[in-house]
Amino acid sequence: MVRAMKRSGWELAGLKGDQDLPVNSIRRSDRGYGGGEYFTAGTIGLFLDHGDYGDEPDYNPGSSGSKQTYFRSDRDSGDNGWLRMCQFGFGGNLKWMAILACNSFADPNYSSMKNAGAIPLKTTHLACGASTIIAVGEDIGAYWTKNMLRKQQMITDAWFNAGRSQYQNATGQANPTKFRVVGYPECMNDTVQNNTAPSTPSASPGNLTKQDSQVYP
Repeated sequence: MVRAMKRSGWELAGLKGDQDLPVNSIRRSDRGYGGGEYFTAGTIGLFLDHGDYGDEPDYNPGSSGSKQTYFRSDRDSGDNGWLRMCQFGFGGNLKWMAILACNSFADPNYSSMKNAGAIPLKTTHLACGASTIIAVGEDIGAYWTKNMLRKQQMITDAWFNAGRSQYQNATGQANPTKFRVVGYPECMNDTVQNNTAPSTPSASPGNLTKQDSQVYP
């Protein structure tokens, strides 16, 4: 993805992973977390991790008792090693974010988080993820970039088509792979070239919507 972005004239805002990416560097700075909001420095972000979903209400700040989805750190341990969806540091310069992890927007957790305002997009237009178990494909970031920049596809379509390109020759996947894009209604038709800022951005938005697509088989 970095190479594809640079070939289109974009500059790299940051690249970190594993031991160099502590959870608190990703977290939001409000709600008492004091996180570093790492992804807000860039316009387009991509986060790759293991994802899971909870089946009990979560009462951490920003969750409001919703059933959260969770992402695991390779560096931090204990409860601090889990990043909750409600803790993500979105906003700032970040317009579009992709989370390549299993179950990032899985049902019924997505509905629970949406209804509680626990997906903190703030001024970020859209977050691209998955509603099922997925495989981490090494080329999906490059496909997403080419679709957004060269083909000038909508952010949503670029994400869905990147998944199809990545998994078209997949083997050994027993279950369908479904991608989901979540965001403000007025931003769902965004392209990089022509996009609309959220009309009522919020740290706990209550008006988010989604688009779904099965990308495999």
